[in-house]
Amino acid sequence: MPGWSLWLLPPRATQICDQLDRHISEFVPQVYSDVQPKDSIPVIPAHITLTSSIPPLEEGQDAQAWLDALPLEDGGDGGSSSGGGDGRQSEEKTEGATAISRQESSDANANANTNASAKKPNSSSAVEVKFKELASGDTFFKRLYIRCHKTASLCALASSARRHAVHHRASDVAPEQAKEWAPEGEDVEQWVQHSYDPHVSLLYADLDPTGNRMDTVGDGLREKGITMAGEEKKEGMAGMEGWTGGRVWLVPTERGLKEWRPVAERVLKG
Repeated sequence: MPGWSLWLLPPRATQICDQLDRHISEFVPQVYSDVQPKDSIPVIPAHITLTSSIPPLEEGQDAQAWLDALPLEDGGDGGSSSGGGDGRQSEEKTEGATAISRQESSDANANANTNASAKKPNSSSAVEVKFKELASGDTFFKRLYIRCHKTASLCALASSARRHAVHHRASDVAPEQAKEWAPEGEDVEQWVQHSYDPHVSLLYADLDPTGNRMDTVGDGLREKGITMAGEEKKEGMAGMEGWTGGRVWLVPTERGLKEWRPVAERVLKG
C-alpha cells in the first residue's frame, strides 16, 4: 500500500471493538480454513482507512507530535491518547500491534450516504460510523468487508485527513515526488464523493470469499450482535450498527504487512 496511512478504529475496550476483532482473528479464518490454512490468513485490527498515500515522515520526526497537530475534523480536542508530549508513551502502548499477529492485535485493542460529504457536520459532533452491508471485492486488501455509510462526520474526517496528511504533506517534498503521493489536480471533496469507499476489512486473502462461506460470515456477525443499519436484529440483543468516536492510528503501510504497526495514536471525541 503506498505511503503511510491513517486508520480509524473503534473505541478501545468496547463491545464493538472486541467482537469485531474476535470475528476477524478467529471466526473468519475458521470459515475459510478449508481453502487456506488459518495461520496463513493475515489478521488486522478492525479499522476504516481514512487515507493512504501519506508521504513518510522524516527519520527521527516525532510521529505523535505530528498526529496530534494534524487539523482533523474529528469533534475532539486534538489530544493524543497519552496526553501529548513526546509520544513515547503512545509508541510504547502501540508497540507490537502487528497486522498479522492475533495476540498482538488483541492486546493493542484491549489496552491501547454518498453525498453526505456535501453536508457540513457540527464541528463539535463526534465521528459516526454506520455499517451498510457485507460486501466482497477482487483485491487482496478488500476481499471481504463491511461497507460503511458515508456519514457527514466520517466524510469530514476523511476529507481533512486527505487534505492535510496527503496534499499538504506532498507540497513539502520535491515536485517530482509530489505526484507520487497526491494525484495532480485531485479535488479532495470530489475524491470523498466519488472515490472514497469507507469499509472495515474482514479478510486479507487471494481467494473467492463469496457463496456459503460469505453467508456464514454474515451469520456470525449477527450472532455477535453486529448488524448492518436497518437490518433485523437478533432477538434479545441490541444491534451494534457501528460506533461513535474511536481512535486514529498512524501506520507506515509502505512497509511489509508484517510491519504494519502504529507509530502514533490519537483518541477522538466519543
